[in-house]
Amino acid sequence: MDRSPQVGLGIAASRTPNPIQVRLKSPVTHTVFGVGLYVCALGVSYVLRVHG
Repeated sequence: MDRSPQVGLGIAASRTPNPIQVRLKSPVTHTVFGVGLYVCALGVSYVLRVHG
């Protein structure tokens, strides 16, 4: 198993009232953030192509 610091292994969540729920929400939240960045980059690319 990868024990890299960026993975975290839920160490920060271990002291929360419901650590399993926090550990499950984290990948979902990061995925939504990543999709948002991708969509924003597509929008910027479009604007630069049309107006550039």
